[in-house]
Amino acid sequence: MGAWGSLKSKEDTSSRDDGTLSNVSQGLNGMLGVICILVPLIQRNKDLQPELPVQNPGVFRWLLTTSTITAVLSMIIGPFQNGVGMLCGFASSATQLAATLQLIVGSSETITNSQREISGLDGQMRLLSLQILEERKRAFAARNEPQ
Repeated sequence: MGAWGSLKSKEDTSSRDDGTLSNVSQGLNGMLGVICILVPLIQRNKDLQPELPVQNPGVFRWLLTTSTITAVLSMIIGPFQNGVGMLCGFASSATQLAATLQLIVGSSETITNSQREISGLDGQMRLLSLQILEERKRAFAARNEPQ
């Protein structure tokens, strides 16, 4: 029991995390999150969707830029000022969530507008179908009239 107590009393300082690894992982996670938002937007078909499907493109860009900068700052500042590094990581996450919300709201608006256009085209198609049917009836009647 004496040997166990002496092993237990010694602290292993090499495995202790002073917050640096947490700040680095939070910063990397923030940067990867921004990349996950940007990749589909970059790869979109710009002919079919020339504008970013976001509620406000300027605010969206600002939020992503702020998220990236604060993620990098959390990794740089974290080893020296743990609390400030964690605050930068939180700011990165919060701005990333706000950018995602911009993307969701903008995409919802785009989907709703597309559905309205499709409904309008459906009505036009029905009208044209009725007009074609009437023309066919007239043509049939004209061919079958006794001369």
